[in-house]
Parts: sequence; structure tokens; C-alpha cells
Amino acid sequence: MTTKQAQQVSLPHTCIIVKMPPLPDDVLLIIFGHMDIDTFLDVRRLNHHVHGLVQSHIHGLTESVARSTFPGQTKILENVPDNEAASPADCLYWLKNLRYQQLAAILVEFRTGWEHAADDPRGDSLRRALAKAWRILADCAKIAKEVAATEESLLRARPTPASIDEWSDVSTAKYTPLRELELCRRYLMYFETLDFEQFRGYGILMIQLVWCVFNFVVRRTTLYQPVQMHQSDDRRSELWVSSYMLKLGPEAFWRSWWVSKSGSIEEKQSAKAAVEAAWAERDEVTREAESHIIKVISFQIEYITKETRKELRASSHADGNNSMFIDRILSGATSQDLRHQKKEAVDDDRVLPPRIFSEVPLKQVLSDAVTGWTVFPTRLAMCSLGGTRRREADTENHERRKKIQDVNSQYKAVYEEWERDWDVRQGWERQVAVAEKILAQALTSEHNGPA
Repeated sequence: MTTKQAQQVSLPHTCIIVKMPPLPDDVLLIIFGHMDIDTFLDVRRLNHHVHGLVQSHIHGLTESVARSTFPGQTKILENVPDNEAASPADCLYWLKNLRYQQLAAILVEFRTGWEHAADDPRGDSLRRALAKAWRILADCAKIAKEVAATEESLLRARPTPASIDEWSDVSTAKYTPLRELELCRRYLMYFETLDFEQFRGYGILMIQLVWCVFNFVVRRTTLYQPVQMHQSDDRRSELWVSSYMLKLGPEAFWRSWWVSKSGSIEEKQSAKAAVEAAWAERDEVTREAESHIIKVISFQIEYITKETRKELRASSHADGNNSMFIDRILSGATSQDLRHQKKEAVDDDRVLPPRIFSEVPLKQVLSDAVTGWTVFPTRLAMCSLGGTRRREADTENHERRKKIQDVNSQYKAVYEEWERDWDVRQGWERQVAVAEKILAQALTSEHNGPA
């Protein structure tokens, strides 16, 4: 008996593979229409046939998938792409953007002092600004992934040879100062393309994430003018969390706040787990280097914002407009403004619109700070060093602080290079034009409003 015959005899049974016939396209389209956004976006890349089928019926599937993902909501499903004018790319862009709009609605309704319902038109401007800011975070996360995947020999940012030698003992090799410098340069190029309104939304989002979600006490002046970094533990942790938000992006919050609404507690804590795991795997010098990114970007935003305000005040003074009214427009609606509007609605016995989760089956307990955890993050274990122990740590980390000073100079060089390359006058004119447009719209609405 040959080996082949012996193998055939030893088989206990014969396996018969039956190939099931493919489902008809009509059935597939019905299934696609009942999917949520994430599943739909994954399935469309399953194979060429499915991709072509989705592309040819994208206009009809877009609204069906949106309503399956957000049942019972109306405000978020406005401005559905037109079937004739919109391209398949426009439909997919609108569908993906719904996730950022939903995150913005959740943040406005539950995590701020404004507490506007999802379908309340009074919160439209704030939700739009936050939705754009979530997209900014998504773009920043994409840039961070591109830089992380780039070989060091191809990175443009270059520290000095002395800096490379001093950083050779960093324990986490994949987070090198070279990559952080390149990431800082790429972020500066990206933020240069944003307009004034996007800057404003980004500032509001960062304050709410760091202040409300991660429970840090954020002072607006220190967040927007972080030239002199405060030496307290909370402040250092706060700066790093702000910087890491750009790498984390909105995906972790989407999984925590919406996708895992009926999942396990581990899934609901994915945002918290991602931040604390990233903090634990870095040493102090690496965290300090990453914190410099948010300082440089915040200084850039503050610089452009200050010059825009200066130009706008000068033009408004010539026109005789009220400078306080201009400041209120540029800074957006305050919590007092929105609470006053809400109080007026209650006093007039008007029926408030339904909240974002009032008509949606949601198992998550919203009293657990929306993020899903019952205990706030540990502020990344930085507060354990105090008093005598902190002074001892300062002595032990003298060499590390020397390295950090060298990193400061490297980031300063990157920022100065960006400042030389950027046409400041052209940037001011662009920002002033956007701000003047906002001012004109606000003045028109005020004059046309009730006396």
C-alpha cells in the first residue's frame, strides 16, 4: 500500500464543500439599507461586486443607512445629498460626517453647561462648530499615522546631532524626537489651511474634552497662551492629554459614546483605556516632547486669532460698530447666553425638542459621565509626586530636564521655520475676510430680530 493509499484509508469521512448560490442584488440592497454606518462602510469594500452595487445605488442607500444608525432623529439627517447633483463621493462624505455631527450633539447635550437637545435649533451653531472640530481631530490623527509609518530617513524635520545623541537612551524607541518634530511641522502646515471659524470650534472642543471628559480644570488663558508651562502635575498632564487628543482622534470616543452603547464596560471605557495605556508606555522625557506640540499649535492659533481681532476691531471702529458685540461674535455663544435662551423657552411654556437619546434605545447609563466610566481618569498618576518626594525627583531628573531644554530649542526652530515660510499678511487677510463675513451675518440677524 502506498503512502497516498494509506492516507485515503485513514480518513474517517469525506468532506463535501457546498458552494451556496449568491444572494440576489435586490436582497443585498435591502440588507445594506438596514446596516449602521460603520458596518456599511466596511461591507462596501468586501469585493468588487458589492462595491459596484453600492456605488450604483449609493443615493438611495445613504439616507436608509443614516436612519438605521440614528433612529428617531431629525436634525442630524437634514441636508441629505441631492440624488441628481451629488456624486457617490459626496454621499459617502455626508455619511461619514454624520458621526462627527453625532459626537458634537452628544457633547453639547450632556458634557457642557449649555445642555441643548439634539433637535433644538438654538444649538445649531455650536454643534456645527464642534462637528468641524471633530473632523480636524480626525485629520490630525491621520497625519500622525502617516508620520508614524514614515521611515526616519524620509522625515524632513532634523534635530541637531547633539540632540540625537542625548535622546539615544529613550526607552520607547518608536516615539523619537525626530518623529515628534516632523509631526509638529505637519500639524503647523495643516492648521495653516484652517479658517477662523474652524479655529474657534477646535478651541471649544479641546476645552470640553480636557475639562469635562477628562476632568482637568482648564483655564482658557493658559490653554491658548501656553508659552510659560506651569510646573504643577495637573498642568503637565493636561498639556499631554491635549496633545495626545490629536493622535487619538475621534474614533475612540465614537466607540465609547455610540458604537458600544449596548456593549460591555470595557468597550465603553475604550477612550479612557487608550489614553491611560499611552501614558503608561511613555517616559517623562517623551511625554514632555509630545506636550510641546499642543503648545506650538496653541501659540499659532492665538497669534492668528489676536491679529484677526485687531484687524476686525480697527475696521469696526471705523464703521462705528460695538467692539463688545464683535467680541461676543468671535468667541461664540457663551453658556450664559444659551442658558438664558433655554430659560425663555421654559417661561413661555414652549415644548422643548426631544433630546438625542429620548427616542433612541440606549442601554448606557448617561449619568456615568457619558464616557462610560464611573470613576474619572486618574489624571495619569502625575499627582503622586509631592513635597519632599517631588524635590527628590527633581534632583534625580536633572539630566532629563537638560534633555527637555534641548527639545524646547528644537521645537522653537521648527516654529520659526514655519513662521518664515508663511505669508503673514495673506493669512491675516484670509482670516479677516472670514471674520467679517461672520460679523455681517450676525449684524444682519440682530437688526432683523425682534426689538
